[in-house]
Amino acid sequence: QSKTYVYDREITQLSSNFKNIYPLRTYQKTHLNSLKAQLEKDMNSIRSKSNINENHEKISIFCSSNPSLILGQVIYDDAKAVDQKMEKLFDGFMNTSWKKDLSQRVIVFTKLIDLLLINRERLRSLIILEAGKTLDEAAADVDEAIDFVQFYLQKYIKDENQIAFQARGIVGVIAPWNFPLAIACGMSVAPLICGNAVLLKPAEQTPLIGAEFIRLCYQAGVPEDILSLVQGGAEIGRSVVSHDLLVGIVFTGSKEVGTSIFKKVSSGNISSRYAQGEIPKFAITEMGGKNAIIVTNNCELDETISGIIYSAFAHSGQKCSAVSRVIIDENIIESFKARFKMATQDLRVGEAYTFSTLINPLITEDDQVRVQQMAKIAKKEVENFGGEVIVDRSQEKHPGYCVGPSVFSIESPSDLESYTMANQEIFGPILHLIPYKTLAEAVLIFNSSQYALTGGVYCQSQDDLEFLLPQMEAGNIYINRPNTGARVGIEPFGGFKMSGTGPKAGSIEYLESFYLRSDFYHKAPKHDSIENKNSGDDFHLAQLSKRKIIDRIEMAFKFLTMLIQDKELLFIGPVQTQFYLFERLLQQVEQGTFQLDELEYPNQYIPGQLSYNKKNLPLGSGVFIDSSEYLSVHIVIDFVINIITGNALNILCTNESVYKSWVELLDSAYDCGLSRYNISVHLLSNKKILKIIEENDFHFMKVTSLSYETDFRNNYLQKEYIGFIPKFYVLDDEENMDKRLNQFIHLRSFAVNTMRHGAPLELTL
Repeated sequence: QSKTYVYDREITQLSSNFKNIYPLRTYQKTHLNSLKAQLEKDMNSIRSKSNINENHEKISIFCSSNPSLILGQVIYDDAKAVDQKMEKLFDGFMNTSWKKDLSQRVIVFTKLIDLLLINRERLRSLIILEAGKTLDEAAADVDEAIDFVQFYLQKYIKDENQIAFQARGIVGVIAPWNFPLAIACGMSVAPLICGNAVLLKPAEQTPLIGAEFIRLCYQAGVPEDILSLVQGGAEIGRSVVSHDLLVGIVFTGSKEVGTSIFKKVSSGNISSRYAQGEIPKFAITEMGGKNAIIVTNNCELDETISGIIYSAFAHSGQKCSAVSRVIIDENIIESFKARFKMATQDLRVGEAYTFSTLINPLITEDDQVRVQQMAKIAKKEVENFGGEVIVDRSQEKHPGYCVGPSVFSIESPSDLESYTMANQEIFGPILHLIPYKTLAEAVLIFNSSQYALTGGVYCQSQDDLEFLLPQMEAGNIYINRPNTGARVGIEPFGGFKMSGTGPKAGSIEYLESFYLRSDFYHKAPKHDSIENKNSGDDFHLAQLSKRKIIDRIEMAFKFLTMLIQDKELLFIGPVQTQFYLFERLLQQVEQGTFQLDELEYPNQYIPGQLSYNKKNLPLGSGVFIDSSEYLSVHIVIDFVINIITGNALNILCTNESVYKSWVELLDSAYDCGLSRYNISVHLLSNKKILKIIEENDFHFMKVTSLSYETDFRNNYLQKEYIGFIPKFYVLDDEENMDKRLNQFIHLRSFAVNTMRHGAPLELTL
């Protein structure tokens, strides 16, 4: 407290463009000396209290680098404590100025940025000791937390429409241990900035970091009746997830827990105590990956090996973005093996606080045993399927909970079997090399996983890249650089399939999850629906369009032109005041806004890298359930956007009047070239719709009435997911066409290293 701190004032200049924390500071002498001093101070403090006596009320937290050291103790909460804290948060949300006073929130979170900067070295030391992260990984954890606060705060206050939005309520945050500060901070600050209250449960492996983050938030001025902390394991997590006052959950963790949370939360509506109508709860889940890098025969081999070493083994592979499969051209695999083996044998395994360590301890002893056993299984699979043990250091003796790296080469057919280690998430330093003969085979292997989080390509051929990238199923794709280390605003992070629901962390879309339009809260009228008949034809499932995007855009243009001419014949009632939206959509189609194959949506510029989003990957097969009496302008706009994206769309009507309008509308669309195989419309009873939902896998579902939405949504949530988590939407009045488009595509973020041997490699992907 007596020191004078020096930090970058430009970080908190909200009027300027967003800037990430400058990473080079990690290795500057002053920062290294400061960190060394902080570590020494903390270690001395820990040793002085190492004789702490355990009791049944307190849980001791051990250092994974040296399990004999007790870092601290915490007391677990129970279900009663969760309920008490929820009630306090509800009272704070409903009865204080927090949700309405943006100036208060700006002041608070600007101060939080300062506090995180001032306490940077102390936080790094705590992360090194409790989470077992190395010097640079701990620095990146703190800096990412600062970036999240700065980015979300700046984007929210610069949103010209935020005055028309309102906060939802209490958001639950269940944070992971592998990024104990960055992810916990990002998931908590985003809803808080939007005016919500937050209940944070940090991972039971890293409770001290979670408690320190909350302390700094309170010091910055976040009220205690707006932000609260609960400590505990899975049982406490279940209490948070199932609480009636929760309006939504943000989760990062395993697939099993994430899917369970998604089903539980998404099947419920918010409490009537909020007086906002029966609107659904929401769940944002990020659940992991089985990530791969494709290596072509024209790669720069040294660059490739260096990038893969970091992608696979940094933080001991304990990242959901870590690469665990290298899909490599069979013509160069032997050369790759020879160099990669030498590199892997030289990697330093040891304590996190030893600065030369690359492969730090795993988080717990149970994880150490688990990963060592998985390495044994992978080695046995090589014997069964064919292949080679390149390196196996998994059984070496190292300090703490360390496990050495292992590298196995296997034949590609075995990778397509879901039960092999080559297709299971390991969360440890185990890597599989898989040869391929053709680029088409490489794509097949890459997409064979149930996950779709990160991926990469090492390649110097423009032709090869243009073949590979459009087909790769991953939320974040990196070219000629490591596929971990996504930076806020530069590479917005998140995937699809079983990797999560989105939206991407570190993006403006993420903020939009935590508020609703002020006029959204209404309960749509419930119209009588037919019970015992259908439209006379058997239901058939629509199929994805195989036509080129340019053809789909031409169809949409023709259809919109026709629609504008005949709108008075197709639409009845007050919706005619919204016809200007058709003109707006047509204008954007004419201007090329939806040329999805060609357009890039740039993220933050940094030297030496192209950073952009692409929107040319369809969401999949979906269903619109229309229980309105008449056609809505907004749902027809969504229909047109689905024509453009190429999704398969099944329109299920519950009353005859709207069905007749849809039939007339689709006849016109068919005349404009739309295939009957891509869009279907049916008049069905609720019972029949529920049966269709039960028997088919839909990637998305949109309904026009909140009254019916709960039944359809809950029925679908009873299904066992095979390879993806569906998205649910209720028809709203959002007029932003870009935001509407984002509902029906997989948003992929690309990061392209443009500096190759000192010269830029220009890509137009």
